[in-house]
Order: sequence, then C-alpha cells, then structure tokens
Amino acid sequence: MNASNTGRYWYNSPIARWDHNFSSKNRFNALFSENHGYEYRSTSTFPKPVAQGTIDTNRTFTGLTLHDTHVLSPTAVLDVKLSFFRFVQLTPG
Repeated sequence: MNASNTGRYWYNSPIARWDHNFSSKNRFNALFSENHGYEYRSTSTFPKPVAQGTIDTNRTFTGLTLHDTHVLSPTAVLDVKLSFFRFVQLTPG
C-alpha cells in the first residue's frame, strides 16, 4: 500500500423547487435536481499516465419533475406527474 496515493473528489448538487397555487383547486410544482461529480482514484499507486482505476471520471445526474393536481369534485382528483432523469458518465479510455 502506498500512503501517498490519495484520491481527489468534488461534488456539486444544486436543487431548486417551485410551488404555485393557481387556485384552491389547482396546485403545481416543479423540481430540478442535479449532481455533478469528479473522481480520481488510482488503484495502481502510480501517477498519470500509468495510473489505473477511477481516473478523471465525471458523472452527472440530472432530474426534472413536474407535478400538477386538480380537484375536479369532492370525490375526484386529477393528479399528473411528468419526470425526466438522465445519467451521463465520462471516463477516459
């Protein structure tokens, strides 16, 4: 084991939510979230260019949810959700 082999990491995770009541019978909200991170972990204890492992890896998770609720009557509710999620990983090699 090489004690000088230290990993480097950073993560950025913004989240935004917006709620709006159009009326007492119509509510809407939107939620956006993202997690972007960078990792460098060499499992061979060697520096670049011979390093192996999780080297210069970028990962991004992006999500968006739209939620709309309509009260149609005292016994009926229309609840609609739309979601989108994407994952991207960039790894050299």
